[in-house]
Amino acid sequence: MGDPAYDLAQHLLDNEARLTADPRAFAARLADLAGVDPDRVTAWLFARLVVEAAWWPYDVAALARTLGP
Repeated sequence: MGDPAYDLAQHLLDNEARLTADPRAFAARLADLAGVDPDRVTAWLFARLVVEAAWWPYDVAALARTLGP
């Protein structure tokens, strides 16, 4: 029903080591494996990072700044 790229954001957020190492490359890799648009995955990841920045135990706000428009 929804955007398949949205669902991948949680998988990205669940792997701190890979996400913090290179968030854009990690999003692109997962998008490729899932067969979805990597720009959509990156956009949803950015949105989740911004909205949930206060809740995560690592600095997702810094990651959002690297992905921002």
